[in-house]
Parts: sequence; C-alpha cells; structure tokens
Amino acid sequence: MKKRKLLRSQKKNVNSIQKKIPGKHSEEIKRMLTSASISLRSNQPANVEGWCRRVLSLDPNNSDAYNLWGLSSASLGRTSLALELIERALTINSKSPVYNCNMGIILAQRGQSTAALNYFERALTADPDNVDVLYNLIELYEKTNQIKKMRKYLEHTLRLKPNSYSLKYQLAKLEYRTGNYNSSRNITSSLLLDEPQHDLTQKSYHLLAQACDRLEKYEEAYNAFERSNKLLAASTLVSNQEAKRLSSLDLICKLRNEPLCPIINHHPDRTSDITLLPPVFLVGFPRSGTTLTGQLLDSHSGICTLDEKDTLSRLVNDFFSLEKYSSLFELQSDTLNNYRNIYTTKIKDLVGGKMTKGELIVDKTPLYICYLEMVQIFFPDAKVIVIHRDPRDVCISNFMQDFVPTPFMNNFLSLENTVNFYEETMGLYLHNKERLSIPLIEVRYENLLDNMKNEVTRILSFLGRDWEGGIENFHKKSRRQHIRTPSYQQVVQPIYRSSLGRWKNYQKKLAPFLHRLEIFIDAFAYK
Repeated sequence: MKKRKLLRSQKKNVNSIQKKIPGKHSEEIKRMLTSASISLRSNQPANVEGWCRRVLSLDPNNSDAYNLWGLSSASLGRTSLALELIERALTINSKSPVYNCNMGIILAQRGQSTAALNYFERALTADPDNVDVLYNLIELYEKTNQIKKMRKYLEHTLRLKPNSYSLKYQLAKLEYRTGNYNSSRNITSSLLLDEPQHDLTQKSYHLLAQACDRLEKYEEAYNAFERSNKLLAASTLVSNQEAKRLSSLDLICKLRNEPLCPIINHHPDRTSDITLLPPVFLVGFPRSGTTLTGQLLDSHSGICTLDEKDTLSRLVNDFFSLEKYSSLFELQSDTLNNYRNIYTTKIKDLVGGKMTKGELIVDKTPLYICYLEMVQIFFPDAKVIVIHRDPRDVCISNFMQDFVPTPFMNNFLSLENTVNFYEETMGLYLHNKERLSIPLIEVRYENLLDNMKNEVTRILSFLGRDWEGGIENFHKKSRRQHIRTPSYQQVVQPIYRSSLGRWKNYQKKLAPFLHRLEIFIDAFAYK
C-alpha cells in the first residue's frame, strides 16, 4: 500500500477463520483461509486473492474469503474493489463486527468519515466492548475533530484495557488536542521510556515534539522531531520509495534549468466531453496555506474544493519521469482530449451528485505546483491559484510534520533535504512562471491572515465569483469534514496568527541553510 493506514488494522481479529465450515471440503477450505490470512499478515497481499478464489470455488458464500480478499485489495490500493468485496461479506453476515469494522477502516481511508462512523457503530452494536473497533472509532473522532466523543470512548476503552500502549498514546493525543501539553509530554515520555520499541514509537516521538514545541522547549522539540523523522526514514516503506524520490528530484532540477521557451497551447476539442467548467488548480509548497484557502473557497455556495484527491495521477504516471517527459510536446489532439476526459470523469466521480449546475471545482493539491507545465499543455483554459508563505516558516513547518510517506513527502525527513526540495520546487515555479500563459493569481498566506475578506474577495474576483457572508464562518463547516492533511486541527478554528515567524524558534537549526532561501525571500517579498 502506498500510504500508511489512517486507522489501525485489526490483524488479530479481521483475519479470523470460521471455526465450523460444513461440507466435504471443510478442512481444505480452512487450510486455504489460513494460508490467505498468513499471507496478509506477512505483507504479501498479492498472494491472498488466489487462495480466496479457490475457497469461493468450493464455497461461494464463504464470507471470510470475501473479507480477506477485500483486505488484500485495500492493501494494494484497490479500494473500490475492497469495498465491493467486504460488502459481499456483509451481505452474507451483516452483523459481523469484524466486517463492519473493516468497511469503516477503508471508508475512513477514503475520507468518507460519516459512512465510516456508521459501520463502526454497527460493529459496536454487535460487540460493544471490542477494543479494536473502539480504537478505530477513537482515531476517527480525533481526525474529524469530534473531541468530546473521542474522550468518551477513550475513557471507556481504557477501563477495558488500562495498560495498552496504543490507548495511552491516544490519551496523550487527547491531552495535546485539549491544550494540556505538559500532560501530553509526560505520557509520551513515559511510553518511550517504558517501551522504546513499539509500532507507535515513531508517532510517540512526533507527539512529544509537538507538545514540547507548545511548551517552548524548542531544543527538546527539535530533537524529538529529528528522532521521529529518522525512525520513519529507516522504515521499509520509505526505503522502497527512495529511488522514485531521487528520480523526481532529478527531473525537477532538469526542468528548472532548461532554457526558457514558450509553452504551446493545445486548446481542447469542444466535441470532447468537457462538460465541467474549466478547472481551477490551487497549489503551493506544502504548509503554505493551501488547506485554509481551500476551506475558505469551499464555504462559497458556488464552489466545491477537492482536498488532495490525486486527480492528475494518470498524467503523472504516464509523463512525469526523465524518460517520458519530452513526449508531452509531441502529443496529438485526440490524445490530449482523451486525458482531459479521464480527468473530467474522475472529477465527476469524486463530486458525484453533490455538484450543482455552474459550480466551480477547485482542485487543491499543493505539489501540483510541480506540474504547471503539464497543466497548461492539457488544460490551457485552466486557472491557477498559487499560495506563498515565508520560505523559512514553510521549511521548518514541513520538517515538523508527520506526513504519510510518498516520494515527494519523504524529502521532509531531514531539514537539509527539506530546504533542498523547496529550492528545487520553487525554483522550477519561478522558471515556469516566466513562460506560462494560463491565468494565475498569487496570494500571500500572511495577507490572508491580516485581511481575510480582502484577499478572498480578490481570489473570488479572479474566479468570477462574488463575496458571500457565510465565508467568514468557514471553520464551522470544516468541523463536519474529514480534512486529509496535517492541517485538520487548525482549519476548524477561526483565523489565527500563531504560526507566523515560527522559524525564529529554530533559527540556529535553520541557519546553515538560510542562504539557499534568500532568492525566494526576495522573490516573494519576505525580506
């Protein structure tokens, strides 16, 4: 699976094998289900499908086979198939807490928090004291900023399993979320001292670092952030992505240093399925304020913001590599229109029946800032909103995040690599800005905080929309949503300024790299 799971997998329970399997093939079926379960636990999900298909050829109504196959599909990133398979399992055994919990886990991974909560609650109806179900529910309540419910279920679950490292970690997180930073620091410090080798050790160091930062213990905070990042960097998942990280950096560097030349516009063939309004891309270096901007725009009645839905994955997979990039400039109109239609179809699938006529779709993914040349080639009628923030704040903030590992996000696991990635990415942006002809507006995060209404009105005017009064209460709408970025804790609050100038607390750590940021401090007027 490319991403870490949002919610914990119940590997002790979800792979349980039916104890009584009737018929002459019962022993054979048990053996095959056991083999499928072992494959899944051994991180060999590709082997599970074969075992499950063989089981279903003998017993078409075997719910465990559908469940295991669904879990393996989810591990391989085939979430639509996973949902379909686990739904089949639930059709056979609708009250199973295991199947309901797994459905909730996968839906939560897709950001469908309301539906996920329904399945977790069904699981609890069948088994009210199931600690695994309760744990997943606690995590989802935290992710969706339902802190009172998180506390209620956490207190109940701790009574059932008071010595659980995982539950104590959640207690430390609850204390952090409610402003009890000393308590959060004490709990995580105790966990790391008592059990230094746990599945949650890396996350515990990160939570400890966050609490120390709030307590203004900056040296201790930096050391804990560094320790957390080093543990993540040593993981198999990150190691497996290293070659892709380096090749992507090489391509960005190459594109940044190419001679300036205009990008040829290939306007869409209007016979193709371009039924949506021209796309709007909201981009910027991570931690620049794109999530806040997206939520403000989403509060407008005529705008829907998509939150990092990987909508350009087909384009990126097909063209964003050293070997394939040059072929972009040789594509014919029918090929261009085919990719446009793929994008349009994906947007429609994501928005579904929620879209109203004339609604503007804002496609918010910060690092699409690397793909603006591709955006102009495939979507010459698009508009682009670029958010800037003080480069020093951006770099220290990214180093301090616990991102899901990807080839891009793995650049933030050391401060030196963070600055290098910023330098290459924003250098490429400045290079492309000189030759892009698509409409583009630049917005400073700091100006957004100082005069939100003025800046949002300016963006809306760029998009052909007017200001609406309800935008000022954007944070109330955000509370009901599952925000998939590290900003999910912040965007449910009114506008705040505490993050400005945060880099000064870590100035000594950043000092060796500041000269590499000078060009961007000047370019974006942060002198």
